[in-house]
Amino acid sequence: MRCHTLVVAALITFSMFTASNATAGDLRTLELSEAPVIPVVPYDSITPAAARAMSPGRAFLYSFFGTAIPVGVGGATALGNNELSAGSLVAIGGAVVGPSLGHFYAQRYGRAIRGIVIRGVATAIVAGTVTTDTRSDGLAALSAGALLVGITSFVVDIAGAPHSARVHNETVAGRVRLGVAPLAGPPGVAVRVTF
Repeated sequence: MRCHTLVVAALITFSMFTASNATAGDLRTLELSEAPVIPVVPYDSITPAAARAMSPGRAFLYSFFGTAIPVGVGGATALGNNELSAGSLVAIGGAVVGPSLGHFYAQRYGRAIRGIVIRGVATAIVAGTVTTDTRSDGLAALSAGALLVGITSFVVDIAGAPHSARVHNETVAGRVRLGVAPLAGPPGVAVRVTF
């Protein structure tokens, strides 16, 4: 979908008159130095954040590094420790939440939360079957299946973050937006219609 922008600038050449003498009816032109000052605001700063385009590359980087950094740092600090430590909790949290960061950036909250829930449940199943004292083929198969689902969700969410940004951009491009911003230079107002 293509985004078309139509910018219409309506220059308002105004001569502001004030009555200098109400009884005589004399009118004088308001000097330019007396005119009200209108701050110039870039159009992007008045555009809501939800209407801005999201970078697919940035979405991928948020997901990738949001996962790699906590898993790497947490895993390195937990290495050789058989007990649940702060480092292992950081690594687990990074593996569960990190892949969804690109989807949060792309404002696809449902997709982000769905991935967190899938990986969280898979992690809980694996942790529950690993820490149990009884060993059975059923528990091993359940643990292997949960691990496979968790890893698949992990990879799919990191790889799918750029797609979420593109979907957001297509959604935003399909909306009609109207914005008003003052012009730099001579007095005037710009009306920007994007559709």
